[in-house]
Amino acid sequence: MTHILLTLLRVTIFFLLLSFAVKNSDMTTIRYYFGIEWELPMVVILFICFFLGGIFGYFSCLVQKFQSRK
Repeated sequence: MTHILLTLLRVTIFFLLLSFAVKNSDMTTIRYYFGIEWELPMVVILFICFFLGGIFGYFSCLVQKFQSRK
């Protein structure tokens, strides 16, 4: 029973994220210094920001874990 509920939850989350990606498919320009520009879909930018936030959060937890060992 829990396997069915877990699968249903995963499918629901997948379709919510898929619909979010479809709604945010507009091209967005990212401007850097010295005239450098990238044009990417909004969903790619959001995914990159989410991924980098997760990486920074993971490394901050590692730093606290190593400091607590001393």
